[in-house]
Amino acid sequence: TAHRHGVTPTPTLTYVGTAELVGTIRQPKLLLRFALGMKHAQTGQSLVDWCKALPGRRWNPDVSAWEVNSLGPRPDQVLAAAGFELIFPEGGELAGITQLEQLYIPVTMLASNNRTVLIRTRFCGFEGTQKLIDNAGVWDKERELIKMSVVDVVKGASPRPGIMWDPKAVERSYEVHQDSPILAPELGPHVTALANALEPRAVASHIKAIQAHLGGPVGKFGVDLFPYQVVGAYGVAGGHTLLADSPGVGKTYQSLAGAAALRSNALLIVCPPVVTTNWGREVVKSGVFTEDQIATYRTGRKEPVIDDAKVVVVSDSTLAARPHLIHHLAVWMNRHEKVVVAYDEAHRMKTMGSKRSDAVLDMVAIATHARRVAITGTPVLAGPHELVPILEFTGHLGPVFGGAGPFLEEYCTRDRYGAFHPRKGALERLNKKLNEHVWMRRTKKDVLPFLPEKHITSVELDVDLKEYKRTHREVVEEIVKWFEAFKTQEGRWPAEAEIEDFAADNLRYASALRKAAGMTKVPIAIEMVADWVKANPDEPVLVWAHHKDVIAALHETAVKAKVNTGVIAGGISDTERMRLVDEFQAGKIPVLICSITAAGVGITLTRSSNAIFVESDWTPALMLQAMDRQHRIGQQRDVHAEILLALGTLDEHIQGTLAKKGETLAAILGDDSNSVAVGQDMDRDLMNLKEVMAELIKEACVQLRIG
Repeated sequence: TAHRHGVTPTPTLTYVGTAELVGTIRQPKLLLRFALGMKHAQTGQSLVDWCKALPGRRWNPDVSAWEVNSLGPRPDQVLAAAGFELIFPEGGELAGITQLEQLYIPVTMLASNNRTVLIRTRFCGFEGTQKLIDNAGVWDKERELIKMSVVDVVKGASPRPGIMWDPKAVERSYEVHQDSPILAPELGPHVTALANALEPRAVASHIKAIQAHLGGPVGKFGVDLFPYQVVGAYGVAGGHTLLADSPGVGKTYQSLAGAAALRSNALLIVCPPVVTTNWGREVVKSGVFTEDQIATYRTGRKEPVIDDAKVVVVSDSTLAARPHLIHHLAVWMNRHEKVVVAYDEAHRMKTMGSKRSDAVLDMVAIATHARRVAITGTPVLAGPHELVPILEFTGHLGPVFGGAGPFLEEYCTRDRYGAFHPRKGALERLNKKLNEHVWMRRTKKDVLPFLPEKHITSVELDVDLKEYKRTHREVVEEIVKWFEAFKTQEGRWPAEAEIEDFAADNLRYASALRKAAGMTKVPIAIEMVADWVKANPDEPVLVWAHHKDVIAALHETAVKAKVNTGVIAGGISDTERMRLVDEFQAGKIPVLICSITAAGVGITLTRSSNAIFVESDWTPALMLQAMDRQHRIGQQRDVHAEILLALGTLDEHIQGTLAKKGETLAAILGDDSNSVAVGQDMDRDLMNLKEVMAELIKEACVQLRIG
C-alpha cells in the first residue's frame, strides 16, 4: 500500500501525474504515470517529451510507466513544478521516506578486491555522480552501478564531497595515495635523469645512486645489452615502471634486466595469448631463470602446477576468462619475497572497467608487495584517457596524478556519448610529467641510429566499385529500415538526439564499408605479390589486412595464383604461429599474410623489408606496431611499406583520421614519427568514423524525405 502525502488513494483512473516511489534505499526509482496529452505544469511541454529528456529514464511496459532514477538536484521541486503528485510507500524498506531528497546522495561500498568502489547513484543519477567524481567511474550495466578505482575517493587531502563514502574505502584511498611507486623518495631525481637517456656514461652518477639503493649493479645477464637498455633496466628498477620505448628496440630484455636489478626471486609475466611461448624463450635466453622453473598457461591446455615455479607466464585473456586465477596467482606471488609482475603490451588494458584491465588490476591489488612493470611501445593509441588503467597498474595514478578523476579533468574532455577526447593544450604538460615521474621513453631513431630507414608510401588504385557500391546501398537500406521501424513503434520520426544515439551504437555499418573497400583490393594485391615473388625469389614479403573475410580472400586468391603463402590470423595456435614465424625467418615462406591485430605484436619478421597493407586501421599505433615487426633490431635494409588506397571508398577518410590522431600521439609521446597517413594530396573532405555514419544517415533521410 502507499499514501499520497498521507492520503490513501482510491482505485480510480488517474488524470493527474503521479510519481510512485519504488525500489530500495540504495537503489530507489520513480514510476511516472500521466494521461496522454498532459503537459508540464509550468512550461507547457509535453510530459512525454519531458520524460524523454530526463538523464535517467526508460519506458517500462510491464508497469505502464516511465521508470526514472535521476531528476537532477532538488528532485521534489522538479516533480512539483511538472505537476506530479508523489506517492510514498507505507511499508517495506522505503517506509518513512517523506522526501526524495533523503535518497539523493549516492552511497558506496568498497568491493572485495580492495581496489574498486561500487557507487549506487540513487537520485543523483549517473551524470550527477560522474560530475562529483570527475568522470572517473565506469557504468556497470548489469548491476546498475558505477565502478571506480579506490584511488579517486580522496581528492587532495580529503574525501570528495557529495557522496556517502564507505569508511573502508576512504582508508584504502589514503593508503594508495601514500604508496609511492618509487623505491625511495630520494631516488626520484636520479630516475628522472634516466627517463630519456641513451648512454650510461652520461648518467653514471644517477645509475650509481640507484645501484647503491638496490645493493649493487646487476650481476651476470645472459644477453649483451645495448647501452640504452642498461639505462632502461635501472630506470625501471628505480621506479619509472612504464617501459615505453618505441616498438622494436628490445624492451623484453630491458624488463628482465630490471627484474634482475631488483633482485627478484620470482617473475609473473602477463602478455597477449600469441606470445606466451615466446616469453618463455626470452626468459631462458636472458639467463635469469631456467626452463624447468617456468610454468606457462596455454589456451586449451591443462592448467600447470605453479607451486614450485619461479616464473609464471599467463595471457591477459586467460586471466579475464578464468576469474579463479586472479586469486590463485596472487597467492603464488605472496609466497615470494621479491616478485615482479611484467605486463607486456600493457596498452591492451587501455579501456577503463574492461574485464581484461579489471582482472589484471584486481590481481596486483591482492599481491600488494609485487613490483609492477608495464611494457608497451604504444602506451597511447588514441588519447590520454587510455593511460588511466596503465598508471593504476604501475602505481603512479594516485601519487603522481591524484587519481583518475584529476587526470581526466586535466588532460581530456568528454562528449555527450561519454567518449573522451584529448585536451590538446594540456598534452605537452602530460608529456613532461610522464618523463619526470612515470616512464622510460626513448625513440627508435635515437637508440638505433644505425637502423635503416622506414618508408611509407601509398598506391592509389582505381578499383571495380560494383561490390562496394552494393554494400553501400545495403547499409543505407538497413538504416532506412531502422527509421521506419522507429516510426511504426513511436508514431513519429526519431529526434536528433535519438538519431545520434543510434549512430554511436551502430558503427558496424561504417565497418562494413571498410571491409568492402578491402575486398576490392584483393585481386590487385595478389597480382602485386605474385610479381614480387617472381622478381625477388630470395626476399619474402608481408601482406597486412584486418578483416577475416579479406584475409581469407587474400589466401584463397594466392592459392589460385599458385603463390606459396602462410597466414597468421586470429584463432591459430601459439605453436603454429611460432612455426610460421620461424619458417618465414628461415626463408621458407615467400609470402606471409598477417592480421594487423593478431600478428602486430610480439614477433620479429626481419627477413623481409617489404610490406603491403591491403587494409588500414583507424588507429595509427596499430599500423606502426605492424610495421615494426620488420623495422626493429636485426633489420639490415630500409623497410618499405606500401598502403593500398581504393579511390572512391572509405580508404580516403581513414587516412584523414590517421593524420589527425598522429598529431595527438606526437604531442603526448614527444615523438613526431607517429604518422602513418599517406595520400594527403588528395582533394577530398576527410571524415572520421562518426562523420561517416552521419553521412550514411543523411542518405537514409533523403530517401525517406525527412528534413
